[in-house]
Amino acid sequence: MPLYTLITEKEITDQAALDRLQNLYEDNKKVAANAWVINAKVGTTKDISEAIFPRQSGTGDQDLPAVKHVLFKIESWWGFHDRTFWEWLDSSRKADAQ
Repeated sequence: MPLYTLITEKEITDQAALDRLQNLYEDNKKVAANAWVINAKVGTTKDISEAIFPRQSGTGDQDLPAVKHVLFKIESWWGFHDRTFWEWLDSSRKADAQ
């Protein structure tokens, strides 16, 4: 299961970026005001970043707001969070195993 963590400097207020995140990566979970875990079936961290924030790729509309962010591929996890997050994580992992 290729999971990624997206962390932005601030909460994303640009609706177009939020729409790209939701439409391109429907299987995602917002875990904080400025952080998401994304289940991306294909792509690299660079591909995902450029899809959500095309301005940073140099190919997108330069009128889009710049969003400081970083994207990490998750190899393992441990922590404390609400039950819905762990249920989502488990269901995403099981769906990918099929």
